[in-house]
Amino acid sequence: MVKAAESEVYENRIEELFYEYCYENDIDTAKHNIDDNDAYCIWRYIYIHLFKPDAETVRINQKTSKLDYSDVEILYNVLDIYIGLCYKFKILPLINDFCTLTGISRDTLNSWERGEHRVEGEKATHRHSDIAKNIKEATQRMTLKNLNSNPMGQMAIANNYEDAGLMFAQKEAQAKADAWLIPRERPAEIAQRRARELPQMPEFDTE
Repeated sequence: MVKAAESEVYENRIEELFYEYCYENDIDTAKHNIDDNDAYCIWRYIYIHLFKPDAETVRINQKTSKLDYSDVEILYNVLDIYIGLCYKFKILPLINDFCTLTGISRDTLNSWERGEHRVEGEKATHRHSDIAKNIKEATQRMTLKNLNSNPMGQMAIANNYEDAGLMFAQKEAQAKADAWLIPRERPAEIAQRRARELPQMPEFDTE
């Protein structure tokens, strides 16, 4: 019951601070579209008012967050709220932004991903390890969605993600194939063809 109550407090307070910052800075939440710069400021605002520990706490345990790192349920509750707000307001979920929101350092998330824990004698659970993975999956999910709605940015976005790049290449190739009644290419064939199309680096005689 205590954990459930604490989770509810975090959920209510995070959303309250989110809308509070938007209201005070004339950000229109009705459009459900917040740009990256405003999003960073919002996450920073929430951190300062909710998760930032006092200087004495930082001095004692080197933690930059009030969150209890051993309580994975609370960590996941905050993660779910973060990703939910990102989806709702078309903000790209990023590991660095989650760190900005919570105060959990990138090094700590990286150590959890490796199955390590920064508190001596404790080990990260598999759920700790999956926090960064879940954010990356949320990032890719929104990126793939944007491939269909942002033609001007399709190639730029696709170049950052191998899977997204192949999907875009397949979509592009199939559109041409459909127009000329050409048989459908498989993803592996598309990847090989695109690799052949890349400019070749000149060979130098090292002798």
